[in-house]
Amino acid sequence: GDGGAPLVCQTNTGQFQVYGLVSWGIGCASSGVPGVYVNVLNYVPWINQQIAALA
Repeated sequence: GDGGAPLVCQTNTGQFQVYGLVSWGIGCASSGVPGVYVNVLNYVPWINQQIAALA
């Protein structure tokens, strides 16, 4: 499935930024059916710790 796939949007400056990750949904991008995403901002400190640990 699509679980873990990024929700990416383009910013005003033209850069692309990850805003969420697919958690679950009904079907694949089905019209009229909401998708559920994880808010990546909630995990930025943890992500940075993991990256630092690999350096």
